[in-house]
Amino acid sequence: MLVLLRHSLRCLSFENRTRLQMCNPDLYGPIPGDCKSETETHLSNSRFDVAKFFAALDEIRRSEKLSWKGVAEKAGVSASTLTRIGQGKRPDVDGMAALSAWANLDANSFIVKLDNTPVERETLSEISALLRADSKLKGRDAEMLEAMLRSAYQTMRSKDDDDPS
Repeated sequence: MLVLLRHSLRCLSFENRTRLQMCNPDLYGPIPGDCKSETETHLSNSRFDVAKFFAALDEIRRSEKLSWKGVAEKAGVSASTLTRIGQGKRPDVDGMAALSAWANLDANSFIVKLDNTPVERETLSEISALLRADSKLKGRDAEMLEAMLRSAYQTMRSKDDDDPS
């Protein structure tokens, strides 16, 4: 009987399956990779703030006088992706990348720590990302600049660690 229930559960839509699992996880059991129950602990100490991301998209949509369908077309995502985000569900990586690029938003600015402390960015990784994204630099040139900056940064950082003042 339990095997039949689990097989039937796999045939349900994701939303209905998740509701059933959350109501009675002992009976239906977890299906790996599908969802997290409300009682499951976070493995990460941060999360993506979907509501703020959606609000930023909405502000840009309004300023450009677009419908949500127009946003979907211009960003290259499906309208259902925008509907899911509007319902507070996290976008998939490709959808988030397309929307961030269309809206010229930095997705990192929507990451918040669960304890509400600021997210500190690693300086060198931020610089590296900017250099590699610069269309005026060829790949090798960006790598050379990155290596020079890394060397100088580490040298200066170690001097600061040695100097107590």
